[in-house]
Amino acid sequence: MNVWHETKNQVMTDVGVRRHRASTAAFIIQETYARTQAAL
Repeated sequence: MNVWHETKNQVMTDVGVRRHRASTAAFIIQETYARTQAAL
């Protein structure tokens, strides 16, 4: 789970999002999932 949170925070930084808003939630979840799977 720690990897998920670290990756999600990095995605939010890369996208330039400070707050987790509904308009970007789906993208952040999808991108976080993709990056965590690529790291395995």
